Amino acid sequence: MRLTMVNLIKCGFFPEGIPQHCFDTKDVVELIGDKDFELDSLERNHKDKSIVSTPCHFISSYKNDLERRIIGLPHIETYMLLCSEIEKNVGLISAKFDFNIHSYSNEIYPYEIEDYVVKSTFYNNYLDRTKYSLGYKYLLKVDLSKCYENIYTHSLTWSLLGKISAKQEVKKKPKDRSEEYIKYDNLDTKLRAINNNETKGIPTGPLTSRVVSEIVLTEVDKEISKIHNKFKRYVDDYNFFFRTRTEAEEFIPKLQNILYDYKLHINSGKTEILKYPYSINHNLSIKLGKYDFEKNTVLDYIERFNELYALGNKGALKFGLKVLKSKQISKDEDQIVFSHLINLMITYPNLAEYIFTIFDNNEFTFTDETAHLLNDILLSCVKNVHQVEAVWLLTVMLYFDIDIYENIILLILEKVEVFSTILVLDGPVKFSV
Repeated sequence: MRLTMVNLIKCGFFPEGIPQHCFDTKDVVELIGDKDFELDSLERNHKDKSIVSTPCHFISSYKNDLERRIIGLPHIETYMLLCSEIEKNVGLISAKFDFNIHSYSNEIYPYEIEDYVVKSTFYNNYLDRTKYSLGYKYLLKVDLSKCYENIYTHSLTWSLLGKISAKQEVKKKPKDRSEEYIKYDNLDTKLRAINNNETKGIPTGPLTSRVVSEIVLTEVDKEISKIHNKFKRYVDDYNFFFRTRTEAEEFIPKLQNILYDYKLHINSGKTEILKYPYSINHNLSIKLGKYDFEKNTVLDYIERFNELYALGNKGALKFGLKVLKSKQISKDEDQIVFSHLINLMITYPNLAEYIFTIFDNNEFTFTDETAHLLNDILLSCVKNVHQVEAVWLLTVMLYFDIDIYENIILLILEKVEVFSTILVLDGPVKFSV
């Protein structure tokens, strides 16, 4: 794991869902590499200006039909200081992650080339859970409610030092506190600084939040294992295995008590007890990777991975779109395929980067009707504050030189959403993913 300051800035500043080929931190990374750059001076500047914290810029993205996901983009300077603090503690963080046998999300890969990639092991994790569940008839599935929004920043210090020890240190005079506590408290301070000094909640989006949540949940896993050791977790989704339904039911309030100690909560709407067989997951490389495009249409392929997704195979959309990135779409299908891809883009904007690559690798023809429909969709997104979807529609329309109606441009400028405003003012640009 290479959780260096440079990698966290280069690969984890802009959140998933923002066009990575339009917005990047190359200039900042070059600044850090400059021999005259001094991080200490950046920290002093903040203290001298009394800027101990900065607010995030928030942007709205799709989560489900009833709820939006609010993505937070921190100020680059306070984010740099947080990344530096994580790098200082990377040895301890790595050791904690390696020790946790219950987590599938404890390996975080910020690659130096292109964007950060969280290793995709969806099907392998399913196989591992199947072997792990041997002899257990019942599965308790638990999803944490608004995990990032509920993380209490001080629980980061609890997780690194131990909750009891941390609370004892707080009671001491500052000059009497241990060096270890001061080090972890500095990390907590830098974490709060990117989010207006708020103690409740960390911003969804930056890679640093993924790191912080994994630190906290690793400590939660440690507490859970004291009362029940048969479970696996991916990010904030838990799978607990039991021999009887009664055991599963009796465990739920005990779990709630542990989570409450860390200010976290169960999402009761997504909590369920399943009897074997718990679920069916297909090997996507067989179902989708070996599709014969010479004998079958791209449209059939899209319908196939949509169907697999509807059956509960969460990775089907991403896998299918990755395969399509290298395929040529015929003129006979380009309009219907374009319609499907745009619908996927505005429904699941976290997949938009893959979809845009398909656009970039193919030539599409557009009618006046298509241009009008895209403008109509864009207007709806802007009015309804569907900001990430609007950013991606703008990206596609600018790339294909599709005129954006003047009233929509004025509305975007009036609302002053940063990403859309930059794209509108920048004008048509040709770029390659």
